[in-house]
Amino acid sequence: MPVLLKQTFKAWLDHASRSKPKLIVTGELEVPTSAWEALMLLKKPQGLNPKILLLEVHAQAPTGNVSQIVHKIPLRYEQPASPDAFKQVTILYDSDSVTVDVKPGH
Repeated sequence: MPVLLKQTFKAWLDHASRSKPKLIVTGELEVPTSAWEALMLLKKPQGLNPKILLLEVHAQAPTGNVSQIVHKIPLRYEQPASPDAFKQVTILYDSDSVTVDVKPGH
């Protein structure tokens, strides 16, 4: 069963580009075998607090023969965001979740 590696999740505002700042969220999902695929997507609908962005991890198990070695899948999500848009991001996977504060830009 895949597991959110909670200590790996971070969220920050990226001001590097000349356009609107971007919210970037990264982390890792640990999976029991090779060949899993996973994405971090915007949850719809969002929750009641507009300052907390909700993201969902969608994971797809492989079919066929795969190596029975635990793997870590890097996850990344980006969207344009104003500096005061979000204070926190909650990442959801099945019945598990992790919430991280949005840090100032890199």
